[in-house]
Amino acid sequence: MKKTICLILCLIMITAALSVMASAEADEISIWNGLDVDSEWGSDYDSASTFYIEDADDFIKFRNMVMDEYSFSGKTITLNTDIDLDNYNLRYGVGGFTTTTNTSSNSGNWYHSLSMFYGVFDGNGHVIKNITMNQNEDDAVLDTATYGDCKMVGLFYARAATIQNLGIENVTVTLANSGTARTDFAGGLCSVNYLSGITNCFVKNITFSGGSAITNRMRLGVISGYHRAATMKNCYVNGADFTGITVGKGQGALQVGGIAYAEEAGTKVENCYIANVVKDGPNFEKYNGAILNNNDKDATLTNVYSEEHYAGSSGSTALLDIEDVTLAETLGAGFRDMSARKQYPLLAWEELPPAFECESMKVYKNYGTSNEVELSDGVVSGGELTAVISGFKNNTGDALENAVVNFSCISGGKLVNTKSVFVTVGENSAADGDIEVTLDLTDVEFAEGDFLQIVTYKGADEVIPLLKVKRIEK
Repeated sequence: MKKTICLILCLIMITAALSVMASAEADEISIWNGLDVDSEWGSDYDSASTFYIEDADDFIKFRNMVMDEYSFSGKTITLNTDIDLDNYNLRYGVGGFTTTTNTSSNSGNWYHSLSMFYGVFDGNGHVIKNITMNQNEDDAVLDTATYGDCKMVGLFYARAATIQNLGIENVTVTLANSGTARTDFAGGLCSVNYLSGITNCFVKNITFSGGSAITNRMRLGVISGYHRAATMKNCYVNGADFTGITVGKGQGALQVGGIAYAEEAGTKVENCYIANVVKDGPNFEKYNGAILNNNDKDATLTNVYSEEHYAGSSGSTALLDIEDVTLAETLGAGFRDMSARKQYPLLAWEELPPAFECESMKVYKNYGTSNEVELSDGVVSGGELTAVISGFKNNTGDALENAVVNFSCISGGKLVNTKSVFVTVGENSAADGDIEVTLDLTDVEFAEGDFLQIVTYKGADEVIPLLKVKRIEK
């Protein structure tokens, strides 16, 4: 019976496989190589009002231009691809308050920096990942001697700006360890968000560490380190680790708001949550859940959820229990309900994560022998082929005893062979060990357009999208 179900479902998936392959190229991520960019991007700055970032090099050129005092005031930047910065160091973000921008011409005030972003940055539903911002190391491309020490750490340094529809994930922030070059404000998305708006954004998996033992003040928030006279709506943080911070203990030494350090009566934070925060030690006596307000300059909080409660004079956070994931209705139309998977809400623009995913999937010929060869895309091969799937993870929210991993060959638009294994996976967890599926294709005559596919599903009534497709062409 199980074999019959697998055959039927595999036939159903043949058409889906072709469409997934067609869309895969459009969804490819642009990876930065850490080198200085030789790009014409932004060369029409004086005449253009709209700019499009098509790859990682464009983003770095944009960052460099803001650091060189191009404010982009009155201009819109639209991100058209996901970007992987591959953890090359950004000592400076999109703008910053440095020892070179802190000159007599700007009165020495942080909000008069010559390098601030004033425009509209529309992430367009894309994600920037693998971001490293280490204040103790040189920038990957900008010269420290030219730009100086940066006292504000974050991907953006914004004034009278808008940042919207953007996600950042896998972020590492290392604070300056020198008293003379100390970090004053630090955030993941924004070091400073002044007179600006942040809407429909998220930060996932961010780690803070470092700091000066003699710092006399440092304000920190995951989305905005200093959120003043500003607005934030429909945003979330999932995964923040503060345990590596070594800022000296003392009055005012470290003031941490999980989502933001927010102050000023006109400041608003609405429909936001923070989950999965890790913190410890005496340095966190100033941590107050989702938001930390300066006592005499409260922000207004509406529908803000945190794992720790904080009450301000202009609003308070609601407690977020790890078992309470039914927040989407309360947070509003800006969020996607994920309670069926026992997960916190996503933003409405985010794609639904796959029910099953894996860290890697490789196909071998003669697997486990001295003649073992890994097949790459585009390789034509018969014989016994073995798919090895590592880090297979169940995101469905249900413990499964019969999740199916199906390895098939489609030739001439027809299913020529298929093999399945049944996998037991816990609720929102990974399978134990690698999954191996061997397919005998000894008698198959390959033609152009043939392909191998691996599909997963929970049962006859619920087909899960493709985990992997591997082309084999003449």
